Amino acid sequence: TVSFDVVNNDTDDMYFGIGGHPGFNVPMCQGESFEDYYLEFDCEKPAKRLVFTPLFDTGKTEPFPLKEGKILELKHSLFDNDAIFLTDMCGSVTLKSRKSGKRVRVEYPGMKYLGLWHAPHTEAPYICIEPWCSLPSYDGVVDDLETKHEMTKLGSGCEYNNMFKIKIT
Repeated sequence: TVSFDVVNNDTDDMYFGIGGHPGFNVPMCQGESFEDYYLEFDCEKPAKRLVFTPLFDTGKTEPFPLKEGKILELKHSLFDNDAIFLTDMCGSVTLKSRKSGKRVRVEYPGMKYLGLWHAPHTEAPYICIEPWCSLPSYDGVVDDLETKHEMTKLGSGCEYNNMFKIKIT
C-alpha cells in the first residue's frame, strides 16, 4: 500500500497534485513475451483517453477501445506515441499473463486518472501503471498553482488522504 497523507499546517490554502509511477517487469517469467500479457479492468466501461502533446494536456479526450470493454492487450507499439492516460476508469486493473498465471493488481479507488507507459519505440521489458489524482499543465498555458486544473485544494488545518495498493501473485 502506498499512502499519501497531506496536512496543511499553514494559515493559507495549499494546492497540490499526487500520483505514483510504479513499474513492473514484463515478462515476469522466462519463456514468456511482453505480448503474453494483458491488462484487465474490473468492470466494463467506455474508456476515455486523455489527449496529450508530448508533455502537456490538451484538455481533450477521445474514446479508447478495450477488448470486451475491459481488456487491453499489451504490445510494444501501444507506446510508440508515448503514454496512455485514461480517465474515470473502474479504480482497479490487473496485469495478467496468459502463460504463467502471474498477476499484478493495482487498486486506485481515489485516483481519477491512470497512466500506462513504457519507453516509446522500444521493446522495453516493463510497463508502468500510474495512478494519479492530477494532471500536467495544459499545452501553451502558464498557470499558478491556484488556477491550474485538477489541483487539490487543502484548506488551513485540513488533512488529505489517498492511496493505491499493489498485489503481486
